[in-house]
Amino acid sequence: MAGMFIFGIGVQGAKIAVDTIVQSDTADAYRGRAFSIYDVLFNVSECIAAGVAILVLPNVGWSRSVQIGLVLFVWLVAAVYWRLMQALGHMPREVPS
Repeated sequence: MAGMFIFGIGVQGAKIAVDTIVQSDTADAYRGRAFSIYDVLFNVSECIAAGVAILVLPNVGWSRSVQIGLVLFVWLVAAVYWRLMQALGHMPREVPS
């Protein structure tokens, strides 16, 4: 329970941080649409994650092989992100106004 509580706080903190970025870095004309799309995608991803958890986890709710797979997946995503950022010179792309 403590781990889930800490994980929940982390996820909500990340969502609030991205909400702030979307709200502050999006032009006024697009802010509502961008935020709505982002919010729907976030909520759908949580529902998909819950569905996948139901399908792959045993009744006890924890599996060493699933945990290892998730750790490897996170490291893979981080490596791909790092590689793509390296290709961009560690600078975000300019967004045309």
